[in-house]
Amino acid sequence: MPSLNPLTMIERRIKELQAQAEAIRRNEQDGMEQLRAVIEKYKLGLAHLKMAMGGMGKRRSTRIRPKSKAAPKYRSLDNPSIVWSGRGRRPSWIIAGLKSGRTIDQYLIRDAQGATSYPVVGSSSAPSEYSRQLDGTEPTASIASNADGRSGV
Repeated sequence: MPSLNPLTMIERRIKELQAQAEAIRRNEQDGMEQLRAVIEKYKLGLAHLKMAMGGMGKRRSTRIRPKSKAAPKYRSLDNPSIVWSGRGRRPSWIIAGLKSGRTIDQYLIRDAQGATSYPVVGSSSAPSEYSRQLDGTEPTASIASNADGRSGV
């Protein structure tokens, strides 16, 4: 018996796979027709189908959680009443200090022993923005303004 050419073997396999694919398509069509009949018979809607498929189980909460207030982590060396939590865009006084050769570690808030200390997060007096004075007032425009005149960052 002569051996089959590899190309002939591949073509035979392709025909077998195509026949299998056609059988699967016929089964899917039969299933879809049965599904349509059940939907029409029982007058089912999209909500019924979602519930049957388990899509109605857990609903997402629409309640939006407020962002937590971050404690100040960095303090200005020129004006110690201005602090920054380390979140968001860097304030202009940090950027200017880094450009002048200082490191970010020099701005860390430290206690008397030299360890970094941060106030308790979540207190009502914690700053809600990344650049605010310790007494809760906004910094003056001359201290907190950027080179382009925008203030606060």
